[in-house]
Amino acid sequence: IEAAGFDTRGSPGEPMLPVTTTQLLVPPGIDWSSLRLDLTGGRWVDVPGEFDLAPGPPVAADDPDGPVVRWGDKDPSMIRDGRDTRVYGQRAFYPGTPVRVASCGAYRQWHVVTVMYTPFSYSPADRRLRRLEGGRAELRFRASPAPGPKASPLREKFWKRLQPGLANADAAALYYPEAAQSGEVAAAPAQAYNDYVIITTSAIWANSSRLAEFVQAKQVAGHTVKVVVEGSVSDATHYLSGGSADTRANNIRAWLAGRYLAEGIDYVLLIGNPDPAAYDPATSVPMKRCIPYSSYGALFESPTDMFYSDLTGSWNPDGDEYYGEYAEVGVPGGIDRLAEVYVGRIPFYGSYTELDGILAKLIAYGQAQGDLSWRRKLLVAAAVSNHAPQDNNGDGDATDADVDYPDEAYRTFGDSWGEALKSLAAAAGFGVYTLYEKEGVYGDGTAYPLTTCNAPLNASNFVGAWQGRYGFVTWWGHGSVEAAYRRIWYSDAMPAVRVTQYGSETRDTPFISRSLVSPLPNDTPSFVVQVSCNNGWPEESNNLGYRLLAQGAVGTVSSSRVSWYYLGTWS
Repeated sequence: IEAAGFDTRGSPGEPMLPVTTTQLLVPPGIDWSSLRLDLTGGRWVDVPGEFDLAPGPPVAADDPDGPVVRWGDKDPSMIRDGRDTRVYGQRAFYPGTPVRVASCGAYRQWHVVTVMYTPFSYSPADRRLRRLEGGRAELRFRASPAPGPKASPLREKFWKRLQPGLANADAAALYYPEAAQSGEVAAAPAQAYNDYVIITTSAIWANSSRLAEFVQAKQVAGHTVKVVVEGSVSDATHYLSGGSADTRANNIRAWLAGRYLAEGIDYVLLIGNPDPAAYDPATSVPMKRCIPYSSYGALFESPTDMFYSDLTGSWNPDGDEYYGEYAEVGVPGGIDRLAEVYVGRIPFYGSYTELDGILAKLIAYGQAQGDLSWRRKLLVAAAVSNHAPQDNNGDGDATDADVDYPDEAYRTFGDSWGEALKSLAAAAGFGVYTLYEKEGVYGDGTAYPLTTCNAPLNASNFVGAWQGRYGFVTWWGHGSVEAAYRRIWYSDAMPAVRVTQYGSETRDTPFISRSLVSPLPNDTPSFVVQVSCNNGWPEESNNLGYRLLAQGAVGTVSSSRVSWYYLGTWS
C-alpha cells in the first residue's frame, strides 16, 4: 500500500507499510533514560477488503564464495516464503504501536529525537488492514536546567541547516535561549574561525608542491583554511600523533570534536594514507575500522571516514573492542549519523606526483570559466545484480531461504534505479544518458531488463560515452577492488524450470576497471558515485575509486568494503 507523503518499507521479512519520520528538538539537559513517546486519542478504522501485504526484502551481497543473504538480526529458520513467521503467523496487529523513537542524538549543540510514525497496522492471519484517524503523539522527558555546550557565534549558519527538518523549531528559543536565532551573541573576529580544515601530516604538507596553492585557492573562494598536522601534543594546529593507525584515528577525531564548535569548522579534508591498520607516522591519516555486525565476521568490516563527521557521541558506547556496531546507532550517547562536519579525502599512497596532479585538477575545476554546460549531464550505467529464481548453493533448486533467491520477486535489475535517477535529473534540467544490460539467454525480461536505454551496457559503450564529458557519472553493479561488473545469465541447462544456476550459468564481465580509466577526460572531470562493492578498498593503492580520482574524476564515492543491496525491484 502507498500513502502520499510516506515511504513504504519494512524490516526484512516483516510487512511493508507506509512510514514517515519527524525530528524534534529537545533540551540540552535531557535525561535520555526518561524519554517516552505516547499516543493519546485517535481511533483505528478498518480499511475495507482483505490484504496480503508483501514483506520487506532481505539484503544481499557477494563474497568470494558467492551470494550472501541476511535477514537483519532474524533467525533464517523463521523465514518462510520471505516472511517472518513470528509476524505473519499471528492474529495480531503489526506494528504494536504506530509511533516510536527511532533514534536520539545531537547536531552540533542541538539535541534531537527522531520519531517514526506508521499510520496503518496489519493483522496478517486474518488479512485485516486498519488506519489511524486523529490522535496526538506526546514526547515526554525530564531535563535538568544545566546549560548545554557553549553556542557558537556562527550558530545561525548551522541552525538554518537543521531548522527545516524540525517539527518544533520554535522550541529553540525556550530550550536554547543563548542559541536563539536573533544574533544576540556578538560575532568574534573572523580570524578566530576556520570553516575549512585540512588534516594531513607534516611530511605531506612539506613535500607537496601544490598543497599551499590549493589552500590559497580555497581562501580566494571565501573559505578560512587551517592546516593541521601531527604533533607530540595536541594544540591549535596539531593533533596528537599516536603510535598506531587506530590511535591516530582516535586522536584526529578527538581534535575535531574538541574544536569544531568553537572554531566554526564546517569542512574537513583528509590527505594521507587511509589504511586503517598499517601505520606510517609520516603519511598515515587512517580511516576508522568499524564492525557493524560483530557476530558476522570480516564480511561486515567497514573502514569509514564517517567517524570524523559524526562528532557528538561515542562510536563505541559499550566499550568493547568493536567500533561502529549497528546496535549502537541511535542510542543515547552513541552514533546518531547526524554529521557535524562535511568530510572528504584525498588518499595518499606515496606518489607526490599523483597527489599534486589531483590538487591541480581540483584547483582548475573550482576556477573554470566558459562553457560549463557539460556539468549538467548525467551518465548512468545499471547492471544486473541477480536473477531469480536463482540457485546459489548448487543443489539444483532455489528453495533454500537463507541462501537462494526463490522467486521473481527477488530479481534485482538495475534499470529501475537508473530510471528513477533519470527522472530526477531530467526534472532538474540535466541531460541523461543511460546504459542497461541487454545480453542474456532469454529476451523476455527474465535474463535482462526490457527497459529502453541509450546503449547496451558494456565496457566499450560505457567508456566511449564517458568521453563525451559528463558532470556526474554513476553506476550499479557488482564490484571488486579493481573493477565494476555486469552479471550475465548466458545459458540455461534446464529451460523448462527457468532457474538460474549461479556461477555455472552466469559470468561477471567488467564494464569499467582501473585499466580502462586512461581515456577518460581529466580536463572535464566528473563526480562519480560507484554503487558496487570494494571499489574504494583503502589498503589497496590501486583501488578503482582512487584511480578515477587520479584520472577522470573530480570526486568519487566508493565502498571501502562490501556494499549491500535490497533484493527486488528498486523503489
